[in-house]
Amino acid sequence: RNIGPGADHRQDMNGCDSKEAIDIKRKIKIKHVLPFLSLCTILYGIDPFKLQAPNMKKILKSRKKMPQRTSIGLFFLFSVLTSFLVSTDLVYGATKRPVPRFVSLRSSEIKMRVGPGREYPVKWVLQRKELPVKVIAEYDTWRQVECHDGTTGWIHQSLLTGNRTLMVIHEKCKLLSSANRDAHNTAKLTPLTLLSFKLKNCKSGRCYVNAQGTKGWVPKDQVWGLLQSE
Repeated sequence: RNIGPGADHRQDMNGCDSKEAIDIKRKIKIKHVLPFLSLCTILYGIDPFKLQAPNMKKILKSRKKMPQRTSIGLFFLFSVLTSFLVSTDLVYGATKRPVPRFVSLRSSEIKMRVGPGREYPVKWVLQRKELPVKVIAEYDTWRQVECHDGTTGWIHQSLLTGNRTLMVIHEKCKLLSSANRDAHNTAKLTPLTLLSFKLKNCKSGRCYVNAQGTKGWVPKDQVWGLLQSE
């Protein structure tokens, strides 16, 4: 028998232009720049906004040679700052939870915006509860998420839940009787079908799922909602 979803789960609300995208990046990255600006000003009296390639040679020539101890201290501070920013922003977000990670939608109508705030326009309206999305970035109480087709946008954390689900993305996905290679087919799963599951029940390249009341195993590479390491 066939098991499948209803209508399309998205409503297009127009995307963002290049200017909006640039503003978003500036807003998110400003917290990374501030420590560097302060360090330049305090240690050297250098205006950080003049640190462009054509001006670097002139600035360095106009400064006296640094004492060796100061140079070593600067290198140490720079190394610590760089390590901290990389480990914090690329691996963990504002909640100190791993990024990327999968979550699901809390309700059947959720607005996805072009930036992390209510002042940004709505790009999509996601109309499917429990749809799995991947968190790829965090900013304050906002999460940048990615859908199965590569669409990205920002959703408030209160509209997301940690309950994990899977979604069929393969046209010929079939529900199997077991995780063994000789398992037989019990049902055909149409694309965009949502599956409930528990991560601990994934093994040997397959996951044990519940497809609208019918239970069985599906190959990991035929569903959306799992990281490569899971």
